[in-house]
Amino acid sequence: MTDINNEVGRFANNKAQTLIREFNKIDRKDCLLYFEKDINGNTTGYLVRDRNYGQFR
Repeated sequence: MTDINNEVGRFANNKAQTLIREFNKIDRKDCLLYFEKDINGNTTGYLVRDRNYGQFR
């Protein structure tokens, strides 16, 4: 179980590092394109997905 837990942690860390490197390559204003917007056009804090969770909060 410890080995599995460590493997999951390494995988999550690698993905996080990849995302950080990609976000650092783009302009900060473009980062807002990755977040959902509610009916009023405000960002909700949720990443864009098929379901628009932000409009229900």
